[in-house]
Amino acid sequence: MISSKLNGRLLLAGIIAYVLMMLSWAMQGNQDTTLETIAWASASEDWQNVGMIRMLAMMSMLVFLAGYSAWLKSINEASTALSIGAYFALFGIILMWVGLITGITGFDLSKNNADAAAALIELSGTGFWFGGTCMGISFLLVGLSVFRQKIGNPTLMVILAVLGLAALVGNFVMWQVWLGSFGLGLLLLAYIGITNKSNN
Repeated sequence: MISSKLNGRLLLAGIIAYVLMMLSWAMQGNQDTTLETIAWASASEDWQNVGMIRMLAMMSMLVFLAGYSAWLKSINEASTALSIGAYFALFGIILMWVGLITGITGFDLSKNNADAAAALIELSGTGFWFGGTCMGISFLLVGLSVFRQKIGNPTLMVILAVLGLAALVGNFVMWQVWLGSFGLGLLLLAYIGITNKSNN
């Protein structure tokens, strides 16, 4: 079983992954369409650095997932809602990995096969979108479930649930809302991890 101290450190990996992903987006710049993304990838080898940073970010998300799942089990291993929340997080990260791999492959094919590159890049966006939706559902379920069980800090759990709902809705309405809500959710979980670590 993962100790509470190690679990706290693992939860910190989520915000590290978020920062790395933001860095990769800043390096890539703004492309509004798939064709613009293909043009960017085919014009230079910058996509390799972007892909490497995103790979590190997604590896960090795997570390976060281990801590997140262990944290939920430590709260109430018999809770169905928490188990479902953990599975949604797992599905979300799997879908994000699909998005990562198809996106990098699409960048690599951009010079030689624009049609295949376009299909893969669009699939990448779909993978990340569904992955983000699953993470929003996970935060919402976990926040509400822990709040109802009256475990830990109820204020933090309400905030986590609200951020999960905002991320879920924002993913359908405006991606910036999802981005901000998801980042704040990871930051909140990192705070919980630090607090958990310092109190044990």
